[in-house]
Amino acid sequence: SPEYEMKKLISKYKLNIYQICKVFRNCEPTQSPLHKHEFLMLEYYRLNKDYTYLMEEVELLLEFLFGEELFYQGRKIPIKVEKISLQEAFKKYLNINWTRDIQEFKKELEKANIYFEENDDWETLFNRAYIQLERYLGMNQPTIIYSFPEEFSGLAKCKEGWCERFELYIFGIEIANAYTPYGASTSKSVQH
Repeated sequence: SPEYEMKKLISKYKLNIYQICKVFRNCEPTQSPLHKHEFLMLEYYRLNKDYTYLMEEVELLLEFLFGEELFYQGRKIPIKVEKISLQEAFKKYLNINWTRDIQEFKKELEKANIYFEENDDWETLFNRAYIQLERYLGMNQPTIIYSFPEEFSGLAKCKEGWCERFELYIFGIEIANAYTPYGASTSKSVQH
């Protein structure tokens, strides 16, 4: 990933930057049509902008690249992006009421017929539900899911338990992610 070197450039020159390059992920257990060891990535950084600005930029990029409709494997969807919070997506697509209480969350997963093991911690339960959620995202239109719990913040700025972070899905595939960095004046967007 070009991230480290790009951050050095930003700190020195204080400019918006981007790079399109080949990147390598050798940690995937097997290759599949969705998980290659080598792929092309657009990585860019915006000074003094937050993740909501990047959502708008990603939507404009999709419109520029594809026009009004996107075609993939014989399917066609409009480019108009759905923006939905993680809590709203859990309710809309899985009929799960969001909670950080582990016992209540297990009840919600049971109700939605999502497999879990009794000794799973909250983060594992969340991941099990999120894997199921991904299957629905971006199927009828590109979907931006935003406001992730602070447990999954990475380097994102968080407020009141939620992070300024989003992921873009098209046909159930994560296409992009971005966040407002904690304590920084840049925003990062990564397309892959």
